[in-house]
Amino acid sequence: MATKQSASLLGIEDILTDTAEAQIAAFNAGIEFWSQWVSQTTQLSKSIETKLDSFKRNPVQSVDLLMEITEANRKYLREMNTLPREVANKFVSEMDRLKKKKSTAKKKTNTKPIRRARVKP
Repeated sequence: MATKQSASLLGIEDILTDTAEAQIAAFNAGIEFWSQWVSQTTQLSKSIETKLDSFKRNPVQSVDLLMEITEANRKYLREMNTLPREVANKFVSEMDRLKKKKSTAKKKTNTKPIRRARVKP
């Protein structure tokens, strides 16, 4: 009876540990996504602000300014397009790392030979 309870508790502990690790990996992926989004959006904002300041000083180059802003927006959108995939790949690799770590730990604990009772004829 005690063996069944301890095996059951170990199963529950494994589930809780796996869930917590997945949650942490998901949180880290979310943090990574938003920090990169903030960084790249800040870059775009500063770039456009610089271009507008230069336009205010020299308003003759309006077509050039429009082209530069359009190109900055294109670059930003390309980077934003790849961001979710990059973060998802990091999340999957983190989950794979945790899975390997867990399977390695299980192999280490299961290396003891199982001692079986001998049956006398």
